[in-house]
Amino acid sequence: MGPAKNVFFTLVFTIYIASIIASAAIMLLIYLDNALHKPMYIFLFSLIVNGVIGSSAVWPRVMNILITDDNTAFCLGFLPVFLIILSYLKIISIILTMSADARRKTFATCSPHLIIFIITGETL
Repeated sequence: MGPAKNVFFTLVFTIYIASIIASAAIMLLIYLDNALHKPMYIFLFSLIVNGVIGSSAVWPRVMNILITDDNTAFCLGFLPVFLIILSYLKIISIILTMSADARRKTFATCSPHLIIFIITGETL
């Protein structure tokens, strides 16, 4: 299964790097464009940060397993989960400080992404 692992590693690495670059580009766009400094985009920015944390917790470990055949559990695996929980608490605090109209617009924009994330445990 050696050559197949190399193909899987290359595929996982390519998808991981592409998702990090795309997420960074969207976050940079939201950060730099003052017209996007609205609650809905701040909420979207928080979701993207959450997705990057989750991806960075899982995919490097998968790539390590593919390269080294080391299937032992990572003892600091709770740290990314803790960061994700903190980011969700931040998202909730942002939502609670919004006006009712801004809250409605934010949920209309971001709820499909959030629902998929909750159901599958992954980001799009």
